[in-house]
Amino acid sequence: MLLRNLDPSNGLCNGKRFIYRGFYKNIIHAKITSQYATNQVFIQRIQLSPPENEGKPFKFIQNKIPIHLRFEITINKAQGQKVPNIGLYLSQHVLSHGKLYVALSRGIFMVEKKY
Repeated sequence: MLLRNLDPSNGLCNGKRFIYRGFYKNIIHAKITSQYATNQVFIQRIQLSPPENEGKPFKFIQNKIPIHLRFEITINKAQGQKVPNIGLYLSQHVLSHGKLYVALSRGIFMVEKKY
């Protein structure tokens, strides 16, 4: 998941989810999973520094790739588990209603479900 707005016109904005295709030293190759689903993107490192250095004689700078890694499991492996946050990526139709029920009922909090 992306943590910064890098290029909103091409779908690279905060909170965007990806399927990662390759990890390299300074770049990540990924495919966007929403309306820009055909786009293959390369996310590079950016410079990050604190907003204020509070009178320090030096400046802190970090080079990071602005992503937060999320993990995935299959619906069958999720059966019997409870997790606080879930997100579904269904690239194909679910074969049975039971699997869909398992996928939708794994979250602990049922406050915000979007179908």
